[in-house]
Amino acid sequence: MKKLLVILAIVLIPSLALASFTVRLENNFDRKMFYFLYWIDHPYGWRAPAHMAGGELEASESTRLGASFKPGKYRIVWKDKDQWKNEMLMHIKGDVTLITVRPEKVEF
Repeated sequence: MKKLLVILAIVLIPSLALASFTVRLENNFDRKMFYFLYWIDHPYGWRAPAHMAGGELEASESTRLGASFKPGKYRIVWKDKDQWKNEMLMHIKGDVTLITVRPEKVEF
């Protein structure tokens, strides 16, 4: 039984590692921005999106989230200390290993 578990672990761990990606966030604005990452189609059994990460970045700062995320639908929300807000929807599939996300300023 122990040998079977070890063999399964050796076979499955690389396949799980290939089916994940990391997120790099870059603040290309001239002010502090707050970010929130939500997983929309998570398997956790509740209706609301799962809050996966959140934090703040100073002007022109970037960070790489330390976790690996599974492919699926995600929403990233960028906010500043005022009322400006930017939301992005992403559908990650296939063998993506890294995505870089920047807030986008939209003028109306």
